[in-house]
Amino acid sequence: MKNFVKALVFIGVGIAPVLSIVLSVWARELPESIVRIMVLDKVSSLEVGSGGQFEIFDLNTGRKKTIEHLETCSVSVSSEGMTIGAEDWSGMARLIPLGDALLSLNGKKYRDTLLFKKVGDNQITVINELGIDHYLYGILPKEVDADWPMESLKSQAVVSRTFALKNLKRHEQDGFHFCSKVHCQVYGGVNGEEENTNRAVDETHNQVITYHGDLINAVFFANCGGKTEEPANSWLTSGSPPYLRSVRCKVCKGDPFSAWRKKLTQKQIAEALRKNGRIISLPIRTISILSYGRSGRAKFLSIQHAEGQLKVMASHFRMWMGPETVRSTYLQSLRKVQGEFLFAGRGWGHGIGLCQDGARGLAQKGKKYKKIAQYYYPGTQVEEWEY
Repeated sequence: MKNFVKALVFIGVGIAPVLSIVLSVWARELPESIVRIMVLDKVSSLEVGSGGQFEIFDLNTGRKKTIEHLETCSVSVSSEGMTIGAEDWSGMARLIPLGDALLSLNGKKYRDTLLFKKVGDNQITVINELGIDHYLYGILPKEVDADWPMESLKSQAVVSRTFALKNLKRHEQDGFHFCSKVHCQVYGGVNGEEENTNRAVDETHNQVITYHGDLINAVFFANCGGKTEEPANSWLTSGSPPYLRSVRCKVCKGDPFSAWRKKLTQKQIAEALRKNGRIISLPIRTISILSYGRSGRAKFLSIQHAEGQLKVMASHFRMWMGPETVRSTYLQSLRKVQGEFLFAGRGWGHGIGLCQDGARGLAQKGKKYKKIAQYYYPGTQVEEWEY
């Protein structure tokens, strides 16, 4: 939008009418390079504010109002739609900051615009609408440590940008592109930004990872424990793309997340299974690995209990127990000790795609970010992508 404004000013159009034209169009229909992130879901009230001037645009009535300065005010549901401060608006309104102003939501600052939508009779959902790189600013510090080598931060920037553009329809039925949680990519807004990760985003602007000219599904995780896995061995999928084949990773083994141990009681296991529709009867006699994937990760588990046998995918079992409890399916030991089950394994995460600790290790050894991406996604290219 800034370049568009500059161009119009250059040919003699004043800045005030330019902003009026741009904001009027933008308020109705956002450019395709804008992503929508759900940052508050179905709340009854909230606080909004700004340190500078901003505009409220009612998407249902076309009404506009410019607010000079607003430290904070409440937003709540009304019979007609929503009440922002002391004024009533319809059930859909967009707040657009002017100049360098930032909007705040319950004390957290956000770039670009906020869309308020009344949901049902008495709830409000808030969506942050922003450029893809501004979105990445708020993602990267939640995914990696800003003190990591710059080349590893840049590889994560390219990976996260590719993942976002590839998965834009993930929440399409909900009226936004992504949530702000682990399900998509954890997003923290301006409060979560760091200088180094912002720089990594800027220095890889427009760069994505492709395979034969198409965006890849750039999945990633924390630590592979020595070898990555293929989707067909962990997820319910019939095959694995060539760029997601298993690769060896020797540089992440010494990291804190490269090995783990966890003891689970029979009751904990049975309760977690029950919550996910799998009923077993105590006692649990044995838990054993039925088959392995290419990397050596468990693919299927057998649970022998009082009334029979339950066969489950190891990746499902991991998520049911909790991904911070059973950190991976790369199990090195699974045994029963005094009636409880002791799990020991390598790595943290699903094991498919880029290993973040491995990317850091490769950067420490002098690898550039494009080579890091290509190592974990064999046969791919890092290139500029117009969007």
